Amino acid sequence: MRITIKDANNQVTVLCDGPERGTDRNVGPLSPGVGTDDDLSIQTAERFRAASVKNWNRLNRKTGKTLIVSREMSSLQAAELWCLQFTRDCIRTGTMIFTETDAQGNQATFTLNDAAIPKIKITPMGVTRQITFTIIGGALV
Repeated sequence: MRITIKDANNQVTVLCDGPERGTDRNVGPLSPGVGTDDDLSIQTAERFRAASVKNWNRLNRKTGKTLIVSREMSSLQAAELWCLQFTRDCIRTGTMIFTETDAQGNQATFTLNDAAIPKIKITPMGVTRQITFTIIGGALV
């Protein structure tokens, strides 16, 4: 799965290149895949001389995603430099785009509007970096 975030100026940051391994690629998503928390805002009118409560769907949706990718660099120095540059330059708010391609080359694309990346955790493992992204946004379309 290829995952990118695009800001209002059409600048793009690639969070995940897909499963193909290689140097200087964000390989993944790693196991267990892309985790999802999907919350819908419901307002409940409590019982007051009624047989049951009444719920109203306020149509406010919050989608949370987590994903882990791995990136291998050619040297320890390159890995450390990439880590600093990536956290400095990564687009943190915009439209998240998820593109999955099946074995026949067919693509399915989903977007997460009003997305934000509140947390990026990078774990060093020699010349490899494991990157965990925490993402929140509106409805997945």
